[in-house]
Amino acid sequence: MKMVKSLLLGSAAGLVAVAAAQAADLPVKAAPVEYVKVCSLYGAGYYYMPGTDICMKIGGYIRFQTTFGSANGSNPAVRDSRASTVTNASGYGYRTRGVLTVDTRQQTAYGTLRTYFLIGHQATNSNATGIFATRAFIQWAGFTFGRATSFFDHFPSSSRAYFSGNIHSPNTGDAGWNVAAYTAQFGNGFSATISLEEPRNPPNVTEITAAGFPDGGFAQSRQRYGGLRNYPDIVANLRLDQAWGSAMIGGALHDASAVYYGGAFNGLASPGPGDRMGWALTAATQINLPMINPGSVFNAQFTYTRGAVGYASHAALSTGVNSFDGSTWSYGLFTDGVFANPATIAGNVSGGIELTTAWSLALAYDHVWRPGLKTSLYGSYLDVSFGGNATALQCASAFNTPVGAALPAGAACSPNWSMWNIGSRTEWAPVRGLTLGVDVVYNRIEGAEFHNAAGGISSGPVGWAGGTATSFGNRDSVVGMFRIQRSYHP
Repeated sequence: MKMVKSLLLGSAAGLVAVAAAQAADLPVKAAPVEYVKVCSLYGAGYYYMPGTDICMKIGGYIRFQTTFGSANGSNPAVRDSRASTVTNASGYGYRTRGVLTVDTRQQTAYGTLRTYFLIGHQATNSNATGIFATRAFIQWAGFTFGRATSFFDHFPSSSRAYFSGNIHSPNTGDAGWNVAAYTAQFGNGFSATISLEEPRNPPNVTEITAAGFPDGGFAQSRQRYGGLRNYPDIVANLRLDQAWGSAMIGGALHDASAVYYGGAFNGLASPGPGDRMGWALTAATQINLPMINPGSVFNAQFTYTRGAVGYASHAALSTGVNSFDGSTWSYGLFTDGVFANPATIAGNVSGGIELTTAWSLALAYDHVWRPGLKTSLYGSYLDVSFGGNATALQCASAFNTPVGAALPAGAACSPNWSMWNIGSRTEWAPVRGLTLGVDVVYNRIEGAEFHNAAGGISSGPVGWAGGTATSFGNRDSVVGMFRIQRSYHP
């Protein structure tokens, strides 16, 4: 019996040893796969980055548009039809754009930590502009740092209702704006923001020269090439955001100083005519109108500026408007201020900067007919005016007379000008994320006047216009656009 028991125990021990040896030869069991999980904290499209508590959303869009009445395939307010400067004289063009966005969010003890990045590629007509990045910002504990949108903005961006290049409002639009801001939340939708922002330069100050204002077609504009002069723009706002919509009042301080680099310029010693500060005020509202149809909304923004015209209109005006049809020239100078060298303008004794006044009003109404079908009606008005000294300087230059001297008999001189427009866009989304739109806008320039006794143009601008203009006058244009856009998790 003892022998049998010993044999059984020995056999069992042998089997255990063999099993252990075979198990040692098997591969180690792999760690469980960590699947990507949906993050529902911030809405649709967010996922947890594996191994972290960071939620991320990938989005973007592909867009194609074609325009008529525009010189560059985009959406300038008024097309200049001079064949010498517009290669696409028909005003017909294309634009294709592809955009990728990355949005990350994470909960911290001080609130949500957010980063947002937008990168894209664009080609206008035959010009591929390469890669661009128009959004890259960090938001945390009430702070915003990076390229976002100006905190002076309230009117909706171009993706919502209208041609961005035709609406005169402060909105910085697709291109974005560099900001360093802090927003305090007081509850019930009430907030206040203070922001240091890159300056709005159109360019900012223009020198008026003798016998031709500004000399050589804005050649004497004193831009801030590559940086700031004294300080960034200081922007502040108070906002109220609630279920019915939102309202905002805001203001900005702007460095309206001329900038010189190097020595004397036209006999005026560096650094120029001295420093000036411009300013801007705005009031805006958005009113939701679900009683008409869910999604319908009305927007308005009014802005008044002194020496800070870039806040009245952030549309692509550059240094002004110049529309020429072969005989009639519509002209308007868009600048924070003007000055003249006392050595070149007879009778000018100050040499200081004369600030420009500008104001604008932008309105838009979006009417949702049914889900996926919307029509927008929009319009805006921009007025630019110059004080008595600034007017005297420009008239003296245009007619080559001393400042304050009587103009030639029968002559008329006023550098003040305005623009207005009205347009409509209809958008149809046959499937979710795919939008087709048609946009038509009418623009009108009511330009400055520098008429001589015969009703023709004065001696100054004729050289700039190539000697072919016969009169100043108002100009009209119609710009149209067709756009198709595929958006994914915008």
